[in-house]
Amino acid sequence: MAVGGISNTSQEPHWKGRVSPVEYAVKMRHFDKHGRLDRGCAPGELKSAHLSDLARTLVAFHAKAEIEPAASRFDAVEQVIRPRRKNFRHLKPLLPQSDMALRLAALQAWTETKFTQLKLLLEARKQAG
Repeated sequence: MAVGGISNTSQEPHWKGRVSPVEYAVKMRHFDKHGRLDRGCAPGELKSAHLSDLARTLVAFHAKAEIEPAASRFDAVEQVIRPRRKNFRHLKPLLPQSDMALRLAALQAWTETKFTQLKLLLEARKQAG
């Protein structure tokens, strides 16, 4: 897996252009279908040891991850909620006045309530790195 620059234009993108990238993307390798998790999750195949190994791998990854300074724009509290609010703005017009629209409104209200409840915790977490 690597990050690559996409050059040229959005109509004619190129991985290796001669100009400054207009966007970046993660270039990933294709997994062998036999190594996919859905194959290993057949009844009785996934063991607690597998989950423990995954947990250890995640802990090691996060322990090595760089910590952004508190003044960084990353994880700013408003930045955390912004994409969620944007999702609701995009979804609302797609739903007719129906049960789904009511459910979406309830989910949006819940999201805003939870954000308000967690705002101080998110701010403290950002300050702590």
